[in-house]
Amino acid sequence: MDPLDEHAVRHNRQIDSTVAWFERRLNAIVADAQARLTAELLGNLQQVDGRLVLGRDGLGQVVRIAQRFKSLMNTAGFPRLISDLHEAYARQIPTLSEALKIMGLRAPRWGDADKAFFERNIEASNQTIAGVVDLVGQRAKQRALTSINGLRPADLAAVLAAELHKTGPQAAAIADTAITVHYRMIAARAFDKIEAAGPALEFKYYGPRDRLNRPFCQRLLSVDRVYSRENIAQMDNGQGTDVFVACGGYRCRHQWLAALTPKNSAALDIPPVRSPLIEPGSPEIARAFEAAFEDSRLSAGLFRAVPSVPVELVSGKDLSSYVRGPGGVARILLNPKDLDPQRGDAIRHEYLHHVDYSLAQPGQMTVSNDPESLVGAAFNRARNEFVSLLHDSKRSARTFRSTLGAVSDLAWRDLYGSLSLNKVASGHTDGYFIADFGRVNREAFANLGAIYARRSDDDLWSLVKLTTPDLAQAWLEWLDSVR
Repeated sequence: MDPLDEHAVRHNRQIDSTVAWFERRLNAIVADAQARLTAELLGNLQQVDGRLVLGRDGLGQVVRIAQRFKSLMNTAGFPRLISDLHEAYARQIPTLSEALKIMGLRAPRWGDADKAFFERNIEASNQTIAGVVDLVGQRAKQRALTSINGLRPADLAAVLAAELHKTGPQAAAIADTAITVHYRMIAARAFDKIEAAGPALEFKYYGPRDRLNRPFCQRLLSVDRVYSRENIAQMDNGQGTDVFVACGGYRCRHQWLAALTPKNSAALDIPPVRSPLIEPGSPEIARAFEAAFEDSRLSAGLFRAVPSVPVELVSGKDLSSYVRGPGGVARILLNPKDLDPQRGDAIRHEYLHHVDYSLAQPGQMTVSNDPESLVGAAFNRARNEFVSLLHDSKRSARTFRSTLGAVSDLAWRDLYGSLSLNKVASGHTDGYFIADFGRVNREAFANLGAIYARRSDDDLWSLVKLTTPDLAQAWLEWLDSVR
């Protein structure tokens, strides 16, 4: 899947989750306000033979239904809910920054005028949502005025509930559209700034492809082409709105993003992402990384997903390594010998350590040691199987041990040396793993990735798939999820 499509899907899920939370909270507030309002009315209306009679005092109570509903909503926590919703609007700027990173674009600097513009949009949206409370209250008042005489108390409660319960769905629909449009307005302003500093971009329509799509959105998704801002400005979504900001219209789930095209890369002087994003300490380092990942099977999506990392040369006496300092600040330290194109595995190995740490889920140090991740679980299974098999004295175990140990490739020997705790092949010393058992999976991850990343060694990767098919499949599925 296109990484921008993946971003759009994640963004929609984020908004759906926020809107569902908002509607749940709002429904609880409405239920509280409705119960209090119903109790107030029934306490002040006259009853004759169990039926309500609208006298002069009762009329005054009914006329004030909208006003009282709004007041009771405020007492039940509606203003706090609107304030909490502000966080959802605030998340749209970092979400756009993530998308811009995938596109290879630098997020613009937002000035005071931009921030004031965004806040005005948020305030306008909040007023529209608050307007639902007024509108629903007015409708409830009209229903009560026209039907209250002769109703049983329970019937009045049902009349009020039928109207007031509309608050949640209507306000949630407005919040859904408001958050999405806010994101698109930020995006439009960002693209204005980016295009003002350089040539025009090309845009593509991203988002869900399902039966909920409008015909307008279906057509744009089906043709799968790119458009200029001028092209988009001439489009008509049938709702009279700006297509670049509103897309298909009310509650549309789609968005325009700068397409990952050669023209966009050339226009912005952004080379296609073919190798890791690094901060090389010298031209020699940059050339060595390009050579190590030339025509690599690792995807551009993975390279975009991993933050840039500084790379420095160390003394010839020191081994190449990946280090993380306070606050998770990472560096790759290279022995000058590993700049040799024939020693590309060393560079690939250290970079894969950076991948392992950088793509870990919140609360986890690395992907490889996360038991919930595809590869983390697969490494654990492989290690357990190796330990069990290698303690078996049967001929099959001896054959397996000799087969693994017969391959002379260093990355292979380090991979299976890690998984077997040095019972097969060789890698780091026993003491290295004993000092930190998490190193077993981390070293296995870096070596498996280094083998996979080679551009021409299909034979060794085929042997990995034959030897540990579960691990190879988990690795491929994890990579696909990163793409």
